Amino acid sequence: MFGTRRTLNINDLPACLALAADRGWAPEADKWRLLLSIGEGWGIDHPDGGLAGTVILTRHGARIAVISMLLVRRDCGGQGIAQGLMRFIINRARNTTTYLYSTEEAYRLYAKLGFVTVDHLVTHRGRLAATDPRQGSGSRPFVKKDLPAVIAVDQAAFGAERSGLINGLIALAERVRVTEQNGHITGYGIAWKNLDTIHLGPIIAPDNETALRLIVDLAREQKLAVRLDLSRRHKALSTWAKEQGLVAGKETPMMVFKTQNIPGNRACLYSIAMQATG
Repeated sequence: MFGTRRTLNINDLPACLALAADRGWAPEADKWRLLLSIGEGWGIDHPDGGLAGTVILTRHGARIAVISMLLVRRDCGGQGIAQGLMRFIINRARNTTTYLYSTEEAYRLYAKLGFVTVDHLVTHRGRLAATDPRQGSGSRPFVKKDLPAVIAVDQAAFGAERSGLINGLIALAERVRVTEQNGHITGYGIAWKNLDTIHLGPIIAPDNETALRLIVDLAREQKLAVRLDLSRRHKALSTWAKEQGLVAGKETPMMVFKTQNIPGNRACLYSIAMQATG
């Protein structure tokens, strides 16, 4: 008999990692720790110990919510756990624009529950050659006093206030850069380590040129492979990334619940932080 649905906290991190390993996911401890601290985690206990299923809802202010980490233990499949967790979390997110990035395995379930594909994400991985003639620095290091302006620029692009995520990523960051014009911050980027990869994101910029400069400055002299998660709308930047040595993987559908309109100026959101937070 499965346990009742309950909230998850940081003490559940080992069980979350064990469940992820059961499903063949990488042991991303820092990522789980961040999500459990800024998000709303829910789980179902397995009678033999550990977790039978999980899901996390990350709210960004009162306008946007992102669903992630829907996992069900292999020996618990076909018993309605995933659907039950999703119906519950959708209800928890009511009155907000709610979206997610779908795995191939979960796509049918999400579509059945009312999610509609509105975009695709293309993940680029590898070593960035950074030999582009425009590679000269066009950004500077982030300093603490920049934080309010960075949060404001992020909110204008993303469509909701997400200071919790930004502060959490800055704490994990290898490098944070900002761009300026006439003394005002126009964009920013964060490079943060997740296992053996440096994620370049979020990257918020007013145009392709500024985004490119942020990417190069964030990736400069990084010893690990980098990862860029770009919307399919940013085709020029994707082409540049491939020319610089990054390999584009499969496209991941971005799905919104019941065709809700996503606020913000998302043309300025070039690379997301992670699929779990949007």
